[in-house]
Amino acid sequence: MQKSFDYFEKSLEIYNRTNNAEAKLLLQVLMGREYLISGMYEKAKKTLTEAYKQASYFGKWNHIRDAAEGLSEIYEATGQPAKALFYYKSYARYNDSINLKQKSDMAMELQSRFLNDIKDKEIKLKDNDILLLNKEKVINNLKLNILIISVIAIVIITVIFLMRAGGKIRKERLVREKDALLHYTQQELMRIELKGKDNDLMNFALHLVQKNEVLKQLKSELKGISTTHDAEINRKVKDLSIHIQQNLQIQKEIDEFQTKVDQTYDEFFKKLKIRFPSLTKNEERLCALLRLELSTKEIATLNNISVKAVEMSRYRLRKKCGIENSEGLPKYLQNI
Repeated sequence: MQKSFDYFEKSLEIYNRTNNAEAKLLLQVLMGREYLISGMYEKAKKTLTEAYKQASYFGKWNHIRDAAEGLSEIYEATGQPAKALFYYKSYARYNDSINLKQKSDMAMELQSRFLNDIKDKEIKLKDNDILLLNKEKVINNLKLNILIISVIAIVIITVIFLMRAGGKIRKERLVREKDALLHYTQQELMRIELKGKDNDLMNFALHLVQKNEVLKQLKSELKGISTTHDAEINRKVKDLSIHIQQNLQIQKEIDEFQTKVDQTYDEFFKKLKIRFPSLTKNEERLCALLRLELSTKEIATLNNISVKAVEMSRYRLRKKCGIENSEGLPKYLQNI
């Protein structure tokens, strides 16, 4: 043990020569704690008192707190309750100040993360807009190419028909092939357009869900920080909470999303109404969200209701539609 203290002393001399105040304070606190554990109260008191003074001079709150805690324990062990109480109060005061500063730093970090997240979302939305424009361009080019191919096919079929007017069977087969090609082309175009609209709705829905969840989580975390009595921090947290609350009012975006759903799934809703005429408007929209393969939690967040409420709605929907529990609801709706 003595050898350890010798090394402590040598290290302290080195830090004194190199003017490394931070390392010196840390070493003094460690030495004081070791003296205290070893029952060497006088040396512990001397070392920690010096560390307390130096830390106070340099404004090192962590070292002031640790030195005050050690001194409180020393005076308590040596039967000096008044001084023990004094240093314990000092320990508690600096410990509270350190915790308060950590909360302040956390609030600033949360604000920074919130702003960065909003910027990232804006960038993603712009990227999605660019992607949708590119997809639309590809679809338009595909339509043009298909139109050209269709015209060429019709010209070829017409020439063949004129050249082989006597071959009725051949003519009918070519006509059937032309109709099948056009039908297939139309079906492919419809499928591509519907897929693009589905992706658009899915991205929009996930954007609303993520935005709602991020803002609610930040608001919940800020409630924990706002319990501090520091007026400046409380003001900043309150302002940030108000800003978050304003962003939570996304009813306009939700209404826009519902309008997009109604427009995109107009044919789907017609088929659904014919097959299940007793469904309400909300149940029809739930069918559309399930058809997009949104999870129960995402649907709940999107409609600002509980997961339990969504589960009950899904249960009632199964009952109304007579769908077995063994059959997946989204898959069933996609086949309508």
